[in-house]
Amino acid sequence: MFEHRYAAGRGGVGAVVGSKRLKAIAVKASGRSVRFYDEKKLVEIVKWFNDNWKNQPGAVSRSQHGAAELVTPLNKDGTLPTLNFRGGSFNDAVKVSGKVSNKTILVSKSGCFAFSFRCKPDEKCEKSCETDPSYGGPSMKP
Repeated sequence: MFEHRYAAGRGGVGAVVGSKRLKAIAVKASGRSVRFYDEKKLVEIVKWFNDNWKNQPGAVSRSQHGAAELVTPLNKDGTLPTLNFRGGSFNDAVKVSGKVSNKTILVSKSGCFAFSFRCKPDEKCEKSCETDPSYGGPSMKP
């Protein structure tokens, strides 16, 4: 976990770190700047991405609904990880979809450092799944 709300769970990084029984990683800045092979090309690519990401339907829907945009289609296909991956769907999946969450529990949106769009929902729930928006929310995270 980092910044008290993000998990290094995708791609197996968390599993590797856990298997090594590593508890923390500390990084100390050296004061040296990072050098890039072709800094002008990097800046050009960053500017292009910032100007063009809104032309990509997947990026737009992700910025609007976060990863929870996938709940409904995955549930329909029977590939929504449920019951600790023992099932592929459940009857009330639409109730936790990105569209419904945005209407009912979304407080604000945030995102990864220096990333162009904000796809991480800050949600506040009460009752059965009480959450604090500073920790994100119960939605699936990208």
